[in-house]
Amino acid sequence: MEFRNWSWRLALLVLPWQTHLIFINGFLIYLSWLPMLVCIYLALVISPRPKLNRRNKLAILGFVALVLVSMVSAFPVATWQWWIQALLLTGFAWSLTRLNVDLHDLLTWSVISIIPHALLAIQQGMTQHVFGSTLLGIAPQDPITRGVAVVESAGVRFLRAYGGMPYPNILGGYLVFALPASIWLAYRNRLWIIASSLFAIALVLTHSRSAWIACAVLLIALAWKYRKSLPDKRAPLVVLASLVVAIIWQWPLLHTRVTAEGRLEARSVSERVAGTQAGITIFREHPWTGIGLNAFSATLPNYALPHSIPLLILAETGVIGFGALLLLGSLFCTSTIVRRDRLLLMILPVAILAALDHYLWSYWSGHVLLALLTVWMCLGVDKSAKIT
Repeated sequence: MEFRNWSWRLALLVLPWQTHLIFINGFLIYLSWLPMLVCIYLALVISPRPKLNRRNKLAILGFVALVLVSMVSAFPVATWQWWIQALLLTGFAWSLTRLNVDLHDLLTWSVISIIPHALLAIQQGMTQHVFGSTLLGIAPQDPITRGVAVVESAGVRFLRAYGGMPYPNILGGYLVFALPASIWLAYRNRLWIIASSLFAIALVLTHSRSAWIACAVLLIALAWKYRKSLPDKRAPLVVLASLVVAIIWQWPLLHTRVTAEGRLEARSVSERVAGTQAGITIFREHPWTGIGLNAFSATLPNYALPHSIPLLILAETGVIGFGALLLLGSLFCTSTIVRRDRLLLMILPVAILAALDHYLWSYWSGHVLLALLTVWMCLGVDKSAKIT
């Protein structure tokens, strides 16, 4: 296999991990940047120079507007971090399309990369402990420690599963899309049903309500789309059985999360309200340019971060930056490379995650997930696929 094909596979395997190579004055360089850079370079070598057309000119206009907004950032280091991450992931996404990666290969290696996190989530649910590892970029977590994500039931604190991610909600976000992807793969090879079972159990253990809602919506949409073309029903039935087992195991905690009863659940709601108020306050103080990309949590540690990406973008980029991002997003969604059927499938689950949480915008791991979803909407399906 050619080296360039291994480069993107290696990048997909390491992208979900938070391993740092360098940390200087708040600026992070991740291990996963190295294989991405190699992949981008190899794609550039075989790529012709792009032609400048009207759409490209509009994209440049949106890009320049974001740069201008960034120049008045209240925390330049955080803004530079955001730009480097965004440019690297944009280049990597482009490289995957340029290297003619097909959908089956992308989903295969993406699912493989999430399996260790699902296994870690199950181990964490059983042992009620997250072991720390500098090599893997995992911070130690113990449910008795204040600030750790837990569910409280009958006065006892139970750890929510992190996997290898910075927070349970982020793992939940990955599983929202890894679970359907593994089911899709299972129709070609039944061994992938094992991954589907792991993902279903891990999703329950994250206790991420936004992820539960988004995953349910996506699975229902996929079931409706393929209702007449599914070869068999074994994979969904195995997933359902796994969910039943996980629900029975976690039932008292699930009851607490669903009903939002208890001290910690009330505190969670109050923090979200405080975050919304903080976002509105910052936007009113800096309506045109915001306080800078990625600068909210870095410059305002005493403010709760808004759990709504549209509000967070307004606070960090103002009206100018928000308009520029809308322009870039609309140019992408209307481009010829986007598969319209997949775009429609993705709109609602992504919108749910964006409305109820902020990690797709504020965390590196969230940026990675968003980049992979973007590529998923563009790649073709290999001819041997049974369902498309």
